Amino acid sequence: MKLLNFNLRCADDPDGHSIAERAMRILDIINDYQPDICGFQEGVPAWEEELEAMADRYDHYREYADVNQEFIDISWRKDRYELVGKSRFWLSPTPEVCSKGWYGGGFGIPRVCVQVSLRHKETGKVVHYYNSHFDGADRTARESAMLIIHRAEELGRGEAVFCSADFNMTTYSPGWMAMRCFFKDVREEVAPENKQGTLNIYQEVGEDMNKLIDFIFYTGKDVKAKSYEVITRLYDGKFPSDHYGLIAEFDL
Repeated sequence: MKLLNFNLRCADDPDGHSIAERAMRILDIINDYQPDICGFQEGVPAWEEELEAMADRYDHYREYADVNQEFIDISWRKDRYELVGKSRFWLSPTPEVCSKGWYGGGFGIPRVCVQVSLRHKETGKVVHYYNSHFDGADRTARESAMLIIHRAEELGRGEAVFCSADFNMTTYSPGWMAMRCFFKDVREEVAPENKQGTLNIYQEVGEDMNKLIDFIFYTGKDVKAKSYEVITRLYDGKFPSDHYGLIAEFDL
C-alpha cells in the first residue's frame, strides 16, 4: 500500500505558484507515484475543482474545518478499496462541534481531523486512516495527538491504523513524542538518515530537521513499513506547494 501526504497550500501565490499552476504539478506526482491513498491538507474551493481530475480513479471524503477555512481530504483508489466507515472531529476539548483547540492554540483557528476505514477489495483487509492539520503550539499538538490516539485505540489494538498531517511540529517535540506513545514514525523506522525538511516556502530545502513538520505515522500487528520519501521534485524551478509531499509504502 502506498500512502501519499501533501499540504496543498491554500492560496494563489505569484511567480508561477497559483493554485491552477501548482495543481498540474500535484496531479503529475500522483500520476507518477500511483498512491493507493492520499491525504491532503489546506484545501479550499478552488482545490475542489482541481481535484476533480482524480475522480475517475479516486473516491474521497473531505470536511471543512470551518466556514471559509480549509478542508482536509482523504482520497483512495476506488478500484482497490471500498469505504466501510468514516468520521470527523475537531482537535479541541469539544471534538464533536466546530471549535478551537486547547490553550488558544498557535494560530487560534478550528482544526478538523477526518478518518476513513477502507476495505481492500481483494484481500478483505481493513485499514484505518486519520488525516489532519495541527495547530502550532506545543501543548495543543500534544493534546491533539492524545485525542487521535484515544480514537484509534477504540478501533482495537493491533488494527492497521495510519495518521498523516501537516503537524506543525518537529521530531522530539511534545506532540511528536505523544504520537510515538502509540504510533511509529515511518521515517524513523525505515529512513532515519533522511533528514530532508518538508516546509520549503518556495525555496529549496535540504537537510533541515527544523523544517521537517509533515509526518506519516502507523501502527498494526501486520503492518510493515517498506519505504519513505520526501518528494522534492520541481517543475522548471517551480514548486507543487510550499510543502514537499511524503510518500511511504507498507506491507499489510
